Amino acid sequence: MKRVLVLGATGRSGSAVISHLSDRVEIIAGLRTDVDHSRLPGDAGITGTALVDLASIATLQRAMRDMNAVVNAIRLREDRTSGSAGM
Repeated sequence: MKRVLVLGATGRSGSAVISHLSDRVEIIAGLRTDVDHSRLPGDAGITGTALVDLASIATLQRAMRDMNAVVNAIRLREDRTSGSAGM
């Protein structure tokens, strides 16, 4: 079965992607922290989770290992502008 990593899985778009794909592929939800696990849709058919710090290429590479595809459903935060520090 194909494996898909969904970044932004706890959000509205990520949940929609998961709902659409759940009966077709194995879904791994990319999470920022373990606490985010409680925010995942309950009956979504998520196979597993992976902690991903987008500021760390190593965590992203580790999460992407053995994936057939990655879906980026991450929402850009309104409280940051293109010139803000920490982006």
